[in-house]
Amino acid sequence: MVYDSIKSIACLVAALGLLACQEPHDAASNDGNEAGGKADEPQGGTDGSSTSSSSGVSTDDPSASTGVVGFELEPSPNVIRVQVSWSPDDGYALGPVKRELSGTAALLRRAQQVDPLGSFVGVVSDPATGEEILQQTIGIGVSYRELTKSLTFRFPAFTRTATFTLFAPDPETGEPTEVLTETIEPDSVSMVLPQDVRVTTIREATAQPALAVTVYAEGYLEGTEEYFLESAQTLVDVLENNEFPGIEHMEFTAVFAPSTQPLGSATDLGFPVPVWDSFLTLYYPYWSSFSRWHHVMYPTDEERFRDALAQAPYDYPFILTDSSRFWGAANYNAYTVVPAGTSSFTGLVLHEFGHYFGLHEEYSSQDTELLFAPSVSEPWSPNMTFQTDVTEIKWASHIDGEVPIPTPSGQWPSVGIGAYAGGYAGEDSRSLIPVPDGQCMMSVGSDFCDVCSAAMHDKIEADLAP
Repeated sequence: MVYDSIKSIACLVAALGLLACQEPHDAASNDGNEAGGKADEPQGGTDGSSTSSSSGVSTDDPSASTGVVGFELEPSPNVIRVQVSWSPDDGYALGPVKRELSGTAALLRRAQQVDPLGSFVGVVSDPATGEEILQQTIGIGVSYRELTKSLTFRFPAFTRTATFTLFAPDPETGEPTEVLTETIEPDSVSMVLPQDVRVTTIREATAQPALAVTVYAEGYLEGTEEYFLESAQTLVDVLENNEFPGIEHMEFTAVFAPSTQPLGSATDLGFPVPVWDSFLTLYYPYWSSFSRWHHVMYPTDEERFRDALAQAPYDYPFILTDSSRFWGAANYNAYTVVPAGTSSFTGLVLHEFGHYFGLHEEYSSQDTELLFAPSVSEPWSPNMTFQTDVTEIKWASHIDGEVPIPTPSGQWPSVGIGAYAGGYAGEDSRSLIPVPDGQCMMSVGSDFCDVCSAAMHDKIEADLAP
């Protein structure tokens, strides 16, 4: 049960006895020390057959064979993927359940932890005892379901009948609500078929354990693979040059498959929404209520989208499009997408990747598709708050004792980190952010503020935790 209120996590864990709780880190306590070591040698080939890992990220973890509270987990890269469809008329319904070879050792570990961030949570439990075994959280805010029309959860493959439960935020209050419970029979789950893709290792991790940042081509026509690989290398260069948190643990692999049609310009294609015939089926979500739908991209077919991603192991899927027509998009634990041809490539890569790790907008106008429920008491994003009591602010350890809350913008930069009015794209006047609008990469600044940097570091550290 995750959850548009950060305070609800402890209540969730107490109520459900859910796994091992990963408490939100005190950002001020991070010392930045990382374990060294050489990345594993690449495994498998690059012919697109998803029979083994084609990157240097380890997909073999001996802990998989020990089982978890009576359940045997298959070693990575074996994954069971659960899809849940959503519509305003029909609500939530179980969609395709598939096996795929997209898992990593990091996925195996983090699925057995409670994630304190995210708006939608899928839980796998033992039907005999009710004990929770695995979980994953996805999405920023209740609007995520409208943008994707489906919710997808990946779990380390389990060998026994299990219960899958979905918790979603109440559309008005944001309170976690059980909306779906289904039985999953792993023996009856079909395998995702291999596709004709070409997989290339771009850069190995320089520290262990490793996280798979898998870069996918979208909207690239036949004959453009070299251009895509150059763009993938530029993506790595941007993250390295800007010292992105956890970069030393990131293994970069590129996955190329030509699209039948380019992305083109944003057009209302009518209803029912047709499947866009590109590798990943991404298109501009005209079907949503987001007024700037022509600036973002979401799948037109979630199953095809996830089947394509599953052609290589991944922790953080990053999509490059052969386009310069839109701004970019990302959602928590889902994916990041930016246009490779934009002149604002560096800023978009950093800003959108920040959303993947749960950071919210720190600009104060226009609007955003990352909407929490309208009556939510406290959004969970680590860089925004509705609290005016400094002891209740997520980044309180960064705020000096004499800084007033809310913090007048005229006191920047002399007082440093505070709680300044703004952010959340102007969607709620209660919103406070660590620095004034314009000062952080999550607005239009040239770098991340200390709070955002620490939050991303903590998320990556949690993803790496044993």
